[in-house]
Amino acid sequence: MEYTGRKILVVDDNLALAEMVTRFLVDREFDASLVSNGNDAIERVHSEPPDLVLLDLNLPDISGMEVLKRIKEVNEDIAVIVITGYGGEQVAVAMMKAGALDYLSKPFEFETLLTSIKDTLGIRDAQIEEKRSKKYPSLEIFSIPCP
Repeated sequence: MEYTGRKILVVDDNLALAEMVTRFLVDREFDASLVSNGNDAIERVHSEPPDLVLLDLNLPDISGMEVLKRIKEVNEDIAVIVITGYGGEQVAVAMMKAGALDYLSKPFEFETLLTSIKDTLGIRDAQIEEKRSKKYPSLEIFSIPCP
């Protein structure tokens, strides 16, 4: 599966970390950008929908949980990975129930992040394909090869 050029939005008020993550992703040929608060994240999701959002749970203006809910209202196909230094298992479960596909605790290794991103994009793509096949089931007859 090809990940080059996939759009990733990094949402974190820790600008030093967000910039390092963004550079790491750009160096691996992702189309990565960053914002430092929840309102900017929601605005960016409206104007330039990403394939995936790396979402810090604790933001200065609104909670990460609220941002997650609003992202999913805008476009349920945007994959979200929650990244935070706070919370534990209960927080992770709550975020997954709200629509996040993965949860990473800070500090994390960049290679762990990369694996999570690739796995999450794979899940997202499979979910979109499943929706598409349910929406157009009659098109399957056109994909049968002729002898």
